[in-house]
Amino acid sequence: MAQVSLDDKRKHKEAGDFFMTGKTHFRNKDMHAAVESFTQAIMLRPEKAEYFYNRGNCYNKMGETQKALLDYSMAIRIDSKTAAFYEHRGMCYKKLGNFEESVKDYTNAIKLESGNGNFYYNRAISYMCLNPPDYDKALDDYDLAVKLSTAKYRPLFNRGNCLRKMGRVAESITD
Repeated sequence: MAQVSLDDKRKHKEAGDFFMTGKTHFRNKDMHAAVESFTQAIMLRPEKAEYFYNRGNCYNKMGETQKALLDYSMAIRIDSKTAAFYEHRGMCYKKLGNFEESVKDYTNAIKLESGNGNFYYNRAISYMCLNPPDYDKALDDYDLAVKLSTAKYRPLFNRGNCLRKMGRVAESITD
């Protein structure tokens, strides 16, 4: 029994070391090496959501959106209480043109962290990309994004575009 405990401690330490090495590679923009390190960490501790999330970030930076989506989904399966996991998977769905799923993920992120203007901003973009677009919901989200965000340019600009598409040109000019 004590041997298992020591083995678990060794695995935890090794996984943590691989994880920290992966973060260093990521900071140094060496995504391939970061993916390798995060994969090693995952092999040792597959129950760690943050390992999948960080590898997903690497895949996302590498333009491998489908792989990133799978890793974010795995992170969510392990830990469904972290808003950033939903946010990043929502970005992947948006890149892949699956705006319905993107809206769902941003909605889940908002449920977990309602004060984040970026979540409303990105959900608004997804609402505008639906077929047909839902400009009313997008406008509501842009309003919240403007209210909650410190950087207001993007939400204001896109809210103006939304108003223009709704035929409310005079209002769009003020944004």
